[in-house]
Formats: sequence, structure tokens, C-alpha cells
Amino acid sequence: MKKRQVAAALAAVSILLCACGKKDDKDAKTKLAKEDSQATSKISEKTDDTKSTDEAFTPAFDLDKDLYSFFADDSYKPFARMTCILSVQTSWSTIIDLNAEEKSFQGEYQSATGNIDGSGYDVLKCDFSGNIDGFTRVNKYSFSTHVTKMETEKFETKNEKYMDMPATVSYAEPYGFVKADELILYLPNAPVAEIPKEVTEWLEGNAEVSETLDNYVLYNKAEGTAFLISAETFTSKTRQVTAAELNKLPDTLLDKHNGVTLSIDKASQTASLERGNTGYTDLHICGSADRDDILYIYGSNNQGHTIILQIAGVGPMTVLVSNDPDLPSGMLIDLK
Repeated sequence: MKKRQVAAALAAVSILLCACGKKDDKDAKTKLAKEDSQATSKISEKTDDTKSTDEAFTPAFDLDKDLYSFFADDSYKPFARMTCILSVQTSWSTIIDLNAEEKSFQGEYQSATGNIDGSGYDVLKCDFSGNIDGFTRVNKYSFSTHVTKMETEKFETKNEKYMDMPATVSYAEPYGFVKADELILYLPNAPVAEIPKEVTEWLEGNAEVSETLDNYVLYNKAEGTAFLISAETFTSKTRQVTAAELNKLPDTLLDKHNGVTLSIDKASQTASLERGNTGYTDLHICGSADRDDILYIYGSNNQGHTIILQIAGVGPMTVLVSNDPDLPSGMLIDLK
């Protein structure tokens, strides 16, 4: 508003000069100089005010533009717990429950083959566990850890039930994790061109791979195997949320175990979240452009922390990704 007033004053002085002619030239010039000096002073004051405001202002987090930089920032830490799955749409899988906080893991390998005569199954199985030395950042899109100990539970062949059918169960070493030393955790939005070819080959067995990763991936360098981190799909490709999707959510959702309250304003398509003394307001709500059953709720607070909630299946269970120490990444929030 001040700038507009200054501009109007300068325009009026110019018109006055033209009307008065040379007779009042000297006086008009003096007046113009005075007005110009005042204008410069006002603009300078406005610029200083704007600069002060900008320095204190934290730009809003934009999921479409800022997701990569969010994961690349040193304030981001890996999930405390991760379920890592190695499988290619077949009847076998190796699943690892990795606890980054306790630096330990437990896993199971299982493969089942039906008998030709339909009388039952031959099953290969292995339970295993071990320790890691903790995750450290490698670069903007990955972390690294090393397996320091691993044990498998051997057993004699036995008869059990599988899929309600008789099964011969035998011990076998865990496929894809027999040898394990360095494990690389690749983050969502990591450029596919910068990761090993073995990783994309495993991922292509389950879904089409784009230019960047949509999931967390745990790569076992020793065997060239890539484990998908279950149920964690984060993409920067978003869409507008629909009224039908919002109507499936209550106005207020509460997780008593974690002390989290999430409030939904369906009219403005925004949300707010509270946990103890930690609060977020004006959170954006959007959908995944690739998945009809995924919503994102995201935003930053005045301390510069950012949270992203992923609601899969447009239901009450949500996964939290965060660089806020009061809301640790990987927290599974059951909002009912």
C-alpha cells in the first residue's frame, strides 16, 4: 500500500510540473526532490520490514517439490523399525523385521511347492536373527549399516500343516540373506540412475520402476538382493483429494497409545495434529497420483520440522515420516 501511495505522489508531481511550465520549474524541482527523498526513505523502510519478515518466515513444505530435499536433509533419520520383504509374486519370501533402534533383526524364509498329486506341500523354512552396527548416512538418498552377527535355527525335517494341507517341512538357508555384510537403505525419491542395477531388477519383478524410487529399499550388497520396506510408498506425484475420500474419515481421530490427536477440516481440506506440547496446523491433505487408496497429510511447524502422514486404504491406520524428534519417523499411528 505504501509503494502505491508513493507512486501516486510522484505521478501527481510530474503532472504539476508540466502544467506550471518553466516559471515554476525551480520550485517544482525542489518539491520533486523532497518527495523523491521521502519516497526513497519509505521504500527503504518497507524493504527492511520485508527482509526482517522473510528471515523469520519458514516456507511451507510442498510435497510435490520438496520431498527429495526432505529425505536428503541430515535431520531425517531412518525408521526405528522396518519390515523388509524379498519376494517376486511367487510362493516364497524372505521377511526381515529390522529394529534400527536396538540394532537387531529377526527374519523368516519360507518357500512352498505343491505336490503334483495334490496331496500336500513340500515346504522349506528358516528362522534367523542377528545384529547390525547402526545406520549412518552415505549420501543424500541412502544410509548404510553392517551385519555384525547372524544365526539360523536349524531343525530336522518334520510334518506339519500348510494351507490346511499336509506338509513336509525342511530346513533351508534364508534365500537372499545367506551372506550379509553391508546393507544399504535407499530412500524414496532416490534417482534410479544412481542405484545398482540389481536393485531395479528386483523391483521390476513386482512393479514398474520410474525415474525415482517410490519406496524404501534395503539392498544386501553381498547377494545383490533388494528388500522392499512394506507399506511405505511415498511419492512426490500428488492429486487433489476427493470429498468422498475425506468423508470416510472422522472429524477427529485419536491414538491413545501414542497420544496423537488428528483433526480434519473437510471444508478447507486441511488438518491439525497435536501430541503433548508438539503441534501442527494448516496441514495439507492430498492423494497419491499413482494410488487411489493412499492419502497424504503433510506440513511444517514454526520450528522448521516437517511431518508426512500416509493413510493407506483411506482408513484409520497411518504411517508417520518426520524430522521432528518428538514425532519419530516410522511411528505407526492407529487413529480411531
